[in-house]
Amino acid sequence: MAVYFVVQGRVEDRAKLAEYREKVGPTLTPDLTVLAIDETPQIIEGEAVIEGEVVQPRTVILEFPSEESFRVWYDSDEYQALVGLRKEAESGYALLVEGVAAGG
Repeated sequence: MAVYFVVQGRVEDRAKLAEYREKVGPTLTPDLTVLAIDETPQIIEGEAVIEGEVVQPRTVILEFPSEESFRVWYDSDEYQALVGLRKEAESGYALLVEGVAAGG
């Protein structure tokens, strides 16, 4: 079953984010799909709060065919060498969300 890696955050350091984006590309596995990268998502309900401040969070959604596929990428030495850079570039959170089976 597909899983979705969703990252939402407030950009704190654009230079570090640019460096992360440049370096992360080669770590991406062919079985993942980038579904969305949005700097200004529309908040339809409620408020997005990061560190006590209401923000319009940068949102990234990646689709993986399975949690195992996600773990192979996320837990890889190559990605783990970069995840700290992403965390320095933006404050926020990341979720792993399980998809819904077809017809379910």
